[in-house]
Amino acid sequence: MPNRLKWDDLRVFLAVSRAGQLMAAGRALGMDAATVGRRIAALEAARGERLFERSPAAMRSPRPGVASPHPRKPWRLPPRA
Repeated sequence: MPNRLKWDDLRVFLAVSRAGQLMAAGRALGMDAATVGRRIAALEAARGERLFERSPAAMRSPRPGVASPHPRKPWRLPPRA
């Protein structure tokens, strides 16, 4: 059976994409920043590529607007409100 993505993984990906930081994404999701980091690392491992560039201050997509946690179905994130 193929490795399927879980809705919670997509929620974490989107929260980090919008917030730009693990801590802020964790607050938005009601989870610890370390848990958010582990979920992103697992998602990147499942996809086989880095979804975010990490710096001490932020996490950014290396390809803004086109990063997708699903390897065969890229999509664009909606603009921030």
